[in-house]
Amino acid sequence: MQLTEVLREHAGIWLERAGRPPVILDRYARHCFRLPQDCQPDVAEGADDTLTQVAAFFAASPEAPSQPRRRYAVHLLREHLASRELADGLGTLVRAMPPGCVLRVVLHVNDPEQDWSEVLRWAAEVRKNAFSQKFKAWIEVLGRPAALDEPVKEAIFQRAIQLGYTAGWWQGCSPAQYTEFDGQVVRDLAEFGFRIPVIWCAHDGNVRDLMGPIEAALDANLHSGFAVPAVWQNPYYSDEKGEPDLAEQGEAYLRLLADVYRRYPHTDDALAPIAELAELAHCGGWHTADQVATHWNLLARPDSVFAVYRQIPALARPWKACDQVAAMDPAEVHSDLMQFCRREFSPDALPRCAGCQWRYVCGGTDPADPDPTDPNASRLELLCEYRRLFLEAFVWQRLKVEQVSHQQSQQAAVPG
Repeated sequence: MQLTEVLREHAGIWLERAGRPPVILDRYARHCFRLPQDCQPDVAEGADDTLTQVAAFFAASPEAPSQPRRRYAVHLLREHLASRELADGLGTLVRAMPPGCVLRVVLHVNDPEQDWSEVLRWAAEVRKNAFSQKFKAWIEVLGRPAALDEPVKEAIFQRAIQLGYTAGWWQGCSPAQYTEFDGQVVRDLAEFGFRIPVIWCAHDGNVRDLMGPIEAALDANLHSGFAVPAVWQNPYYSDEKGEPDLAEQGEAYLRLLADVYRRYPHTDDALAPIAELAELAHCGGWHTADQVATHWNLLARPDSVFAVYRQIPALARPWKACDQVAAMDPAEVHSDLMQFCRREFSPDALPRCAGCQWRYVCGGTDPADPDPTDPNASRLELLCEYRRLFLEAFVWQRLKVEQVSHQQSQQAAVPG
């Protein structure tokens, strides 16, 4: 038997980096075993006692460590806000969330000239269902708001609605607008007291030109953060002819993510998609009691169906109609949702995830058509690439901190 077989049996993680001894982690990346400097994954049983030590490490690693916090985001499009079925289904869904979780209810707005009175009424109804529960919840409105008068800003602020400014792409966006944002609107909201990160949708048409606009936007929003998701992570995005993609500039996108993280580490709590990966590396991304990932997105579709996805809205799998959810006992809704997620999104059953050593940290991606000509195949490949790179970097960072902390505690324990 070789070390690779032991790792495969326990779904362990092998880490190596030039100048450092290799490291083995349990499947959740919570426990670490440091190997000799020259150890290789093909070491065979009998060569030394490494395999015995590694087997003992996996045997001693708790199968169910403390559970990471579960995080849910429910995404809605402004055009569907008036649906009574959606409102009732959302109310039941919010009440069904488990204690201790984090819930974001995200309203995506494409038209800057919107009726805020309807949004405020909707937000009040969501708050009524969410804020009496034993979990953390908030409402976000993402879009390109026009200049708002003082009473509207005050009403939004009093209801604790969080705002985000969408830039880089929206429905109807022209190529000339790929790097534009309304700095005056952003500054006005920031000076009023809002934290308003600018969400730059990255694609082939702007990914090489975003560093300047990012810096300008940080100046406008008083350094309250930014994000650089791929354009196809916007729920409004579709594969209609003429819409930008990231098919030609995947490497440029990886460089952009690395560059912005190095340059602006103080914004990392808002910096999608990197913030999620930092949390997964430090806190874990797998809920062992439910046997599912900890982070989930739900999309309220135009046909009044709640669909579930991990990364790409276009790949969301239909779960239940909004009126079906509304009619359910809230005590049964969450367990039904988790059962659906286990069945449809198990990383062990997804060809792209099954052989990946990070699957119990990452939580997996979305099921997709295996046809390599499907544009979502290359999108998932890019997602997997940057998720693996950042997860590995953040885990190494965590291990370094833990080693220094351990050494300091040992030194403190030595009598002077």
